[in-house]
Amino acid sequence: MSNDNELAVPAGDKLVTLGDRSVSYGPRQEFDGSVEPCAPMAAQFWGVYRWAGKDRWWWIADVADEDTARVVAAAYLLNVKPDWAH
Repeated sequence: MSNDNELAVPAGDKLVTLGDRSVSYGPRQEFDGSVEPCAPMAAQFWGVYRWAGKDRWWWIADVADEDTARVVAAAYLLNVKPDWAH
């Protein structure tokens, strides 16, 4: 991609943004040692990633379900830090 503002979101992921921050989350499964996007009903877990620019998503967390992925994404966008992250 030539434009850092164009986000290449994995298929099936949801993109949420706030200001200049972007977070992608979606269903994932392990496939021969790699993590692959999948349909929600086939998900083993949900991956949450933040946009790092230049075609790169950085991993934030793997969580059990979509609701938890939404909470983690919102916390990142609002710059909330858990007690253990000090």
